[in-house]
This record gives sequence, structure tokens and C-alpha cells, in this order.
Amino acid sequence: MEPVFAHLCASPPRSQCRPRRDAPLAPHRRGTFIYTTPRFYKENRLTGFKGYEYWLRTTAKTPREAYPGQSWRFWQSSATGLIDGILGEVDLNASNGSNAEWNAWRAARAHP
Repeated sequence: MEPVFAHLCASPPRSQCRPRRDAPLAPHRRGTFIYTTPRFYKENRLTGFKGYEYWLRTTAKTPREAYPGQSWRFWQSSATGLIDGILGEVDLNASNGSNAEWNAWRAARAHP
């Protein structure tokens, strides 16, 4: 499964920051994520974006601490992880939910 990502603009004002529906993989309609750091989230008041799944990056705090009240699908907890068989550092990510929820989420986005 390949996740599909849309990008937010990198500059304020918030009125110009909206998920892009024209991202190259968007026609697959497997979902749009908002990937954000605590700073970008706060500066652009992303709490107002409803109907999107969030991939939160926070390495110093938990999502609950860094993004109070925000639901999330994925959490990037590190950018310097080490995995056997992979040379160099990798991002470490976790999904929010049980194994059954993860499997159902993946199945709903699988290639036909």
C-alpha cells in the first residue's frame, strides 16, 4: 500500500493553507493527510481543518501534550530511529488504534 499525501502551503496566511485536491496521487482517493509539526499547527490554527486525518510530528512530547484535543492517525515520534537491516537513521511512526483497526484502515485503502 502506498499512502497518498497532499501538501499544505508552507507560508501563512491560513486562508491560503488548504489541502490540495490536485496532488498527483489524489485521484486514487485513498485519503488526504495533514502532516504537521507543532509550530506549523499552532501558527496556522490547523484545529479548524475538519474531515482530514492527521499525521503529527512531535519528538519531544506526546501528541496529547503537543496537540491537545487533536485526533490523529499517525505519530512520527523520531527522525533518528535505527532499524535492523536499514543503514542510517529512519523516521519512527506509530498508528493510533488497535491491530484490528490498523488492518481495517489498510484494507479500506488497498489497491483494487
